[in-house]
Amino acid sequence: MKVIFLDFDGVLNGDDFLQTQVLSPLRPALDPVCCARIQRICEATGASLVISSSWREIRTFDGDKVTIRASRPIEEIESWLRDAGITASVLGATSIAPMGVSENDPELRRAWQILAWTCDRPELSEWVAIDDCDLPDTDIGPRNFVGTDMATGIAEADVERAILMLGEVTP
Repeated sequence: MKVIFLDFDGVLNGDDFLQTQVLSPLRPALDPVCCARIQRICEATGASLVISSSWREIRTFDGDKVTIRASRPIEEIESWLRDAGITASVLGATSIAPMGVSENDPELRRAWQILAWTCDRPELSEWVAIDDCDLPDTDIGPRNFVGTDMATGIAEADVERAILMLGEVTP
């Protein structure tokens, strides 16, 4: 089994795209070009998706304080992806539990959530985290990380790197 841990903001969209959109706190704005790139990786490698984006969380805002209330239903996230052209299989999402990591260190928290998901799955052969956060400075390491540019989202070079890391499906 091959898996892509998928972030949304900075991967499936970029600042350039977001500036042209009417944004909603209830649904992410997904760039069709970036979404097609993720779909291409999945098709080339046979990878499925695991959502690591903060969009998997239902949050409440009280001034400067953000509270994570619950996990968003995976069916809702899948519908967003399908509407944006991503038909790859979605296996689920990483836990929203803080796992002993400070809320003030979101990169380390995300890395630990990804690593926790991988620990109990011996069938997992290859995986990659695609994110605009700086995860290589955590326990993820560069072997399993494709970093994207927040301004543009996933680029062609990122697609090629992810395909190389995951390995193409052989006919």
